[in-house]
Amino acid sequence: MTIDDADLEMILADLGGEFLDECADSFNMLDHLIDQISDRDGNHDHHVMDIKRIVRSIKNGAGGHGFSVLVHISHTFEDYIDLTGTQSRIPVDDCRAFVDAMRFVAIKRGKLDEKQCSNILEGLPLPGRGEGNRGANVRGHIVFVLPKSLQQKIISRELASLGFRITNAKEIVQAIDYTLKLQPDLVISAMEIEGESGLELASALSSFSSLAHTRIAVLTSLTPQQIDEMKPPENTTLIAKGASLSAQLLSFIRSAGVA
Repeated sequence: MTIDDADLEMILADLGGEFLDECADSFNMLDHLIDQISDRDGNHDHHVMDIKRIVRSIKNGAGGHGFSVLVHISHTFEDYIDLTGTQSRIPVDDCRAFVDAMRFVAIKRGKLDEKQCSNILEGLPLPGRGEGNRGANVRGHIVFVLPKSLQQKIISRELASLGFRITNAKEIVQAIDYTLKLQPDLVISAMEIEGESGLELASALSSFSSLAHTRIAVLTSLTPQQIDEMKPPENTTLIAKGASLSAQLLSFIRSAGVA
């Protein structure tokens, strides 16, 4: 017995619907954990780790069923928690805003137009700015394609506290997907990404007309003299690592007109 395309599409739609229905239980669990944090029951770090586990499960399931907006919200929630850290008390109103956004997408069965998607993503909370910061004074959106490190976390937190929305990507395909869908102002990448080149990423991004406004920075161990001899792709700046990295990044951001 063979399954034609129409039958397969129906089966996949049914599976996607079942996943969204199951998400309701996950959202209720998140509500309960957030209430526990609000009640200050002494298990803050444990509750935060449980929230991260549930959100990661939602993200993975949403990705498997093609609900890209739900993937982006849950991924942004993960980044928010990583930037806030488990050692400081996470604002519960911000956590509820993320859950409400995910629940709204599930209720809509993932069928949102481009403007609705944009409004949801732009209205998500920013880390490090206290309660009630949703969508307020967002200075720009940056996609980071950097390996996890103390320096990456410090830079992310500093920029988030200044009002920049940060999205972290782990590898080139994910970075291209996020950049095309989120249309960030800046992309900041390492030179080496999971065995691939940050210059390859820059070249790929520069080929899309829809990203003509997006500025790209690639962090490299090359010397300033070596950097001067290179010809990076359009809209791409090479930045040497070192003691002045933070200052150079800030200069790059200012030159892009978003600081």
